[in-house]
Amino acid sequence: MILYLDLRRDEVTIAALDANDAKTARWSVLSGDNMIGRALDKAKKAFGLLRKNPSCVVLAVNAPEAVRNVSWSGVRQGVATANTLAFAWGVPVASVQVCGDESREAVAELALKAAEGAKKGEWISAIYSGEPSITKAKNIL
Repeated sequence: MILYLDLRRDEVTIAALDANDAKTARWSVLSGDNMIGRALDKAKKAFGLLRKNPSCVVLAVNAPEAVRNVSWSGVRQGVATANTLAFAWGVPVASVQVCGDESREAVAELALKAAEGAKKGEWISAIYSGEPSITKAKNIL
């Protein structure tokens, strides 16, 4: 099984993908902001993650032409979550670029392809859509 993660501002999607057949993927979607903890809790029961570790963790990241609703904090949270799970389970981690308008089958195929090339001990990094605009903190007092 390959664990697929897609963290957006408005929802978290987790899927358990069969390495041999993308059509048999099991999907779990939770709506709401910052739902990764609840989504993982739901997935561990539904996907059997308490009994068997996945063979790879794959994280969805924005393709250049993406229409996905992802914040910079969400990018960091997704990368940290995927790398941490892969480290804890001792499995490889990979990222896959998605636009956000692909079908579930198409996303599953992309994730399976990304998992094939993943190597244990190599981590994914955050890639942002632009330069940060961090300003000096306002003096509130």
